[in-house]
Amino acid sequence: MKPILRTPINDQSAWKSRDISDHTDWAHELTDEDLGELDEALEKVKAKGLSFEKITRKDFPLPTLQKRLGRILEQVRDGYGFCFVRGIAGENYSEEDATKMYWGIGTYMGTAKSQNSYGDLVGNVADQGGRLGEDRVRGYQTNQTLKFHTDRADITSLYCLQPAIEGGVTKVASSTAIYNEILATRPELLEHLFYGYPFMHMEEGGDMEPCRIPVYSMVENILSCTIQADPVEKAIKEKVLPVSEEAIEALALFHSLACDPDFHLDINLKQGEMLFSNNYTMLHSRTAFLEYPDPAKHRHLLRLWLAFAKPRPTAINFANYGGIKKDL
Repeated sequence: MKPILRTPINDQSAWKSRDISDHTDWAHELTDEDLGELDEALEKVKAKGLSFEKITRKDFPLPTLQKRLGRILEQVRDGYGFCFVRGIAGENYSEEDATKMYWGIGTYMGTAKSQNSYGDLVGNVADQGGRLGEDRVRGYQTNQTLKFHTDRADITSLYCLQPAIEGGVTKVASSTAIYNEILATRPELLEHLFYGYPFMHMEEGGDMEPCRIPVYSMVENILSCTIQADPVEKAIKEKVLPVSEEAIEALALFHSLACDPDFHLDINLKQGEMLFSNNYTMLHSRTAFLEYPDPAKHRHLLRLWLAFAKPRPTAINFANYGGIKKDL
């Protein structure tokens, strides 16, 4: 495929691990004042008897912390593309209270979107005994390794209730830096990533008419990325649309760069820690994990999919980042 004249992206999202691994400005430690505000806000919504999905920003006032959350949102949307938050004593909260507090924080970051065909707004990331490839089994419901991918929302957030005894490490990679690397080394392959690959909607049963979705989009000089590895690989394997050998090589290079330690960071979430990631500029993956013998200590994370207040400009045929429609 003939290369198109493209230029590198030099914004903050085009990081490599060696550039930021020693920095602290993408990691936010909550202060005692921040934690006090969270506890006060949690008590207010509990006093009102509100279920988590009924909690609005007005119900969950954070007069000082909201300024820091605004900076975190800005960093996720326009900066590095991800942010790590620590300092919450996760062991001090029941799962119900943790969910309400997490949701309350989320109201300052975006609007929650459905994560599956059941309409779940807070996802439970935990091994449910299924295996990838089984009908309607999603990666977050297993203990398996998850390939680098993006989710169907502007922001993916995780809150750790209980880590695994071993493994379960989250990795974040800059899709912007990967674009720059392919542009510099194999520009002829880059155009396949803009042209796109066949895709089959596995959540909706995999029987919808296949479509072709670009990996990269450039609109108004804004680069965006989307990749859902398993549905794309399934569609290629089943030959639902033509894919050239060079296009397969381009996709393999994209994934190999994401797996290169120079292009990603490992973030081992501990109890009470959160991660926010921009799906347009970041990829994420997870290592396989082992559980504690005690079922009460099995790995369990909460997940939010959030939408930006202002939509990001992308190509018309780009992936749906509005969540997953609930089955009627």
